[in-house]
Amino acid sequence: MSDARLHKPRLYRLEGTDALPHHPALLGTRCECGYAHFPPQNYGCEQCGRYGDALTDIALSGRGTLTSVATVHIHSGFATDADTIPIMVPFTIATVELDEGPRVRGLLVEGTGAVRPGTMVVTSMADIGAGGTRILDLRFALES
Repeated sequence: MSDARLHKPRLYRLEGTDALPHHPALLGTRCECGYAHFPPQNYGCEQCGRYGDALTDIALSGRGTLTSVATVHIHSGFATDADTIPIMVPFTIATVELDEGPRVRGLLVEGTGAVRPGTMVVTSMADIGAGGTRILDLRFALES
C-alpha cells in the first residue's frame, strides 16, 4: 500500500498496535490519570483537567464494542474532495467504545449487513480514491 495516501493521517495510521498489529491504529492521547482521548488533543483531560506534559500521544488498537448503529438510506452522495469517490447509500454509521475507553464514530465497511449493539468490531481500511488515486480511509469491520 506504499502508493496510497491516508485520507486523515492525523487520526489514524496503517501500522497497528502490539495488541492488534494487523489492523490500523487510531491516534489519541492519554493523560497521567489514565484517561484516553480520541481524537488526540492537548487542551486538557476530560476526566481530571490536567494539560500540557500530562498528555502523551498514544496509538489505540481500533478494537471495540458497537454501542449504536444507524443506517443512512438518503444522502446527497457528495465527495469530501475531488480525489475521493462519494459515499453511496445505504451506509452504516457506528459508535464504537474502544477497548481503551474512548467512544468514536465511523463507517462500517460496505456489505456488513445488519449488526447489533454489543458486536465486536476492529479497524480496517477502504480505498476511497477516484480516478486511479489510492486514498485509504478508516472503517470498522466485524471482528472475525
